[in-house]
Amino acid sequence: MLKRPLRLAAALTAVALVAAACGSSSSTPSTTTTKLTKSPVVIGQIVPLTGQGLQLTQSGQAMKAAIKYYNAHGGLNGHPLVLDQCDTQYIASLEAQCAQKLVNDHAVADIGGDTNTNVTAVQSTLDAAGIPRIGMLMGSITEYQSMNDYAIEPGMILMLGGMEVELIKHGAKKVSMVTVDTPQAAQLKALLAPIAVAAGGELVNVVLIPGTATDYTQYLTAAEANGATGAALAVGTAQANAFVQVYNQLKPTLKMSASSGTYSSDDLKKLGPWAHQAYYTYGVPIGNDPKVPGLKNVSTVLTEGGSGLTPASTEGQAIIPVMAMRGFMEAAGTITGDITGKSVQAAMNAATNLNMWGITPPWTPSKYISAGTTFGSIFANVSNPFLYDEGWNGTNGTDNGTFNMLKYVPGATVS
Repeated sequence: MLKRPLRLAAALTAVALVAAACGSSSSTPSTTTTKLTKSPVVIGQIVPLTGQGLQLTQSGQAMKAAIKYYNAHGGLNGHPLVLDQCDTQYIASLEAQCAQKLVNDHAVADIGGDTNTNVTAVQSTLDAAGIPRIGMLMGSITEYQSMNDYAIEPGMILMLGGMEVELIKHGAKKVSMVTVDTPQAAQLKALLAPIAVAAGGELVNVVLIPGTATDYTQYLTAAEANGATGAALAVGTAQANAFVQVYNQLKPTLKMSASSGTYSSDDLKKLGPWAHQAYYTYGVPIGNDPKVPGLKNVSTVLTEGGSGLTPASTEGQAIIPVMAMRGFMEAAGTITGDITGKSVQAAMNAATNLNMWGITPPWTPSKYISAGTTFGSIFANVSNPFLYDEGWNGTNGTDNGTFNMLKYVPGATVS
């Protein structure tokens, strides 16, 4: 299955333009049993579930489970929640159609969504209709700049930086970025090199893997060039698996990092020695990390909602929609009048220190932290800049703490 790293194409487009220019976990899921006697509230999710490109199956499962869970516990103050889930199939025209469908269906938010091939059309349609987006993975300048978007993690571009920061934090001072070969990728070093320097290291190689690659030995060799001691692997699943196979065969000393957004513990068990030595970063932890007690709340939602996912099989892409629904329910629960896209946006703007079960710091969705003069025109709406630093012990994720990515963005304001 092709997974989230394919969003790199959109992220690298943003890179090209740049170059040119944990709180308390004591709160548990709802146990309210209010009857669903009020008018339905439509929740949208624009997400690729099938097709030839990116497939976020677990994200879709998680949203269905969250809706079912909250309806079993009183809905939104007595309003039943109706999921308007639209499968984009990773096709540009369908992304635009899905956005218009949410408008036509009077959805009050797009929650846990993911758009890749027609972001500008989706964003402009939802913005014009006053429909906020909550808990999407920001991967383009359009998303990073929309004040109608409320992400609960730093987004794809800063996640790439987080992969190199993580390696540097663990002693690999000279790092390589191994990523997909796109026209925009040539500009990648312009953005990530200053982040590496701020972390106390150096980005020495950017290794580009074309979609037609068959012999991955050359890319591992290239990642070791110029004295590199660590490499961040940011490619699609098929390419990652091919690279990992060569890594396990040749057994280099190179330390590795990757995103845990599309890896569960069950996935990592299939990747051999590579999985044990690698470090993982994402806005949420590996699904069965015992050091993050708030994950038990996520598991409760997924289990009671009938997702079929266990902590060991849960990927980060499934945790994010549950967290996004948590934030939405906390903020929108304060609305006393009609529940519309505009009233939800107002509630998100007014919300402060939302308890996210300790998985992320208390969240103030509209508290945008300045990314400074260097990259401030791009990273305009980051409200939670923290990423997890994790390992894996063969059974579960091992939390090494979180780090604030804006600490490594030149000129950024760190709070």
